[in-house]
Amino acid sequence: MGDGKNLIKYVGVARLDSGADHCIMASYCQDDFESEYVRYLNKILSQDSKLKEGKLLRIPASKESYDFLVKLPRPEAGYDMRLAVVGVIDRSMPKNKCASLCKNITIEFKEAHKPRKIILARDGSLSKSSKKLFLAAIKEHGTDKMERLQGQLGAVKEQMKTNLLATMERGDNLEDIEVGTRDLMDGAQRFNQTSSALKRMMCCKNLKMTILLTLFILVILTVIIVIAVCTQGDSCKQKKDNNNGNWVVGNWVAQNVVAHVNRAIVDRH
Repeated sequence: MGDGKNLIKYVGVARLDSGADHCIMASYCQDDFESEYVRYLNKILSQDSKLKEGKLLRIPASKESYDFLVKLPRPEAGYDMRLAVVGVIDRSMPKNKCASLCKNITIEFKEAHKPRKIILARDGSLSKSSKKLFLAAIKEHGTDKMERLQGQLGAVKEQMKTNLLATMERGDNLEDIEVGTRDLMDGAQRFNQTSSALKRMMCCKNLKMTILLTLFILVILTVIIVIAVCTQGDSCKQKKDNNNGNWVVGNWVAQNVVAHVNRAIVDRH
């Protein structure tokens, strides 16, 4: 039950009838020794002369580290039944906690069960319906406060440790993401530089090809013009047959020039 040392082993409510007659109507035990506890508590409840209303009776168990507890509440007006809170508690449980436990159980038990139901109850008949209030009382009064605080402090420390480890792990992940982003940016920058250099190289190559092709065309045109002028000028003074031969040679040269130009254009593309 909760954090810390458990101070309550057994708790119950008994109805005291006339003389030594009594009935433990409801009980709750946290270990396997309930029969032993009940046997000894029955002996105590049978000694009706030792039980006084409003007095907390605490009897140490021989050769054990626990005490038997019996508390009869003070009588109330209009409530003529004698009830007793019984229990088995650790010897280290302080007296004020025992008194608070008995008072709390008495109030909760009377509110949970009507008088007629209490009168007709037998041994253990109200245990099931009273389990919830017994558990609540044990949780509230049955643990050592210092040990419970220490347990809570330990839980907080463990939670803080877990949170710190998670934060460190997230920091490592963020660092990996930052490194990856930096690598991507460097790669993009290198790609841009390479693309720019390649573009400049291709432009220079195209410019060179254009200049060479232009020069080649100019040379060919110059040759054609010179041949044409020479074949038609009066200074050449050649025979008609020779002129015809020159025209044939000129046509052959022109055809070859056009073929070379077309081939150069195709190679360029």
